[in-house]
Amino acid sequence: MSEVVDLSDRRRPQRIWLAAGAWTVVVSVIALILRVEEGLPLVRVVLSTSVWYYTLGALVWAACSLDVRFELSRGTLVRALVVHVAIGLAALAVWMAGIHRPPLTPSLFWLC
Repeated sequence: MSEVVDLSDRRRPQRIWLAAGAWTVVVSVIALILRVEEGLPLVRVVLSTSVWYYTLGALVWAACSLDVRFELSRGTLVRALVVHVAIGLAALAVWMAGIHRPPLTPSLFWLC
């Protein structure tokens, strides 16, 4: 089935910059907390937390895009909750398996 595209239709502006700014604030705060509390080198802390949180942000963005693209939350409330929990758990599993390292002490911090 083909879809009609109206090129004159003004789309809502993307909010990617707002999301990127929010993730940057999170990265900055976490990096400063680790720098102050653990005495870790600031450059390495910023790099590590950037990889950690921007990867999580990309997975959240992908989950939201899937929801919009396939209209996964349409239907009953129970179906929407089940779909959102399933997507969230899948994204969390990918993140935990691929990138998650607990930044608790210098010996556990993965770029130090």
